[in-house]
Amino acid sequence: MNLLSVNNLMRIGREKPLFSGVTFGLDAGDKVALIGRNGTGKSTLLNTIAGVLQPDEGTIVINKEAGVSFLPQDVTFNAEDTIRQHIFKSDSPKLSLIRQYEEICDRMQNGITDAVQKQFDEISALMEQKDLWNYETQVASILSELGIHDMDRRMGELSGGMLKKVALAQVLVEDTKLLLLDEPTNHLDITTIAWLQDYLAQTERSVLMVTHDRYFLDAVCNHIYELFRGNVKLYVGNY
Repeated sequence: MNLLSVNNLMRIGREKPLFSGVTFGLDAGDKVALIGRNGTGKSTLLNTIAGVLQPDEGTIVINKEAGVSFLPQDVTFNAEDTIRQHIFKSDSPKLSLIRQYEEICDRMQNGITDAVQKQFDEISALMEQKDLWNYETQVASILSELGIHDMDRRMGELSGGMLKKVALAQVLVEDTKLLLLDEPTNHLDITTIAWLQDYLAQTERSVLMVTHDRYFLDAVCNHIYELFRGNVKLYVGNY
């Protein structure tokens, strides 16, 4: 199944096009790296595909049934938001219900009243009705692997490494089939990089990422696009 189609894409830089005539696609299960020298426009291309920037020419079509999640190179956040608010900021009904379930579970640790128990029972019934227990388990596993436990901490209190982990969690928990990742290993410790490498290599989700980590790229990707002289060239296989 085709998830992404990019056709004749162009984006103007300060004096001339960063890239033009860029055409390629991603199918289900593709793990693709976008490489090139610094300044060639890799991040700009990824931001354009993600819809953060608008192309000067060309079209981008993302399969509506797939959905897309984007991890930018620089994390943007509201310093007053809690980790929970940032991670579950998606408008996905599934994630909204899981957020409510997590909040109730936290409240129950401070004591169980009749009102809290009633809310827990109602949300648990909805989780069962919508068959979300496996999804909730996956979300909990991602948060645990990334070392995210205190969901009530403010984003403005976090170190650079923890900010990257929270931003990564926000992308990975979303119920989408296409991941766009810009330098996903930046600011991560070795243990987290190893876990992320395994996750991306094994997931059924498709991946398009920019990375300078050649070992990481080699372990995850099965296709490479090189952005060179304003266009892309496909290489089948890893680095």
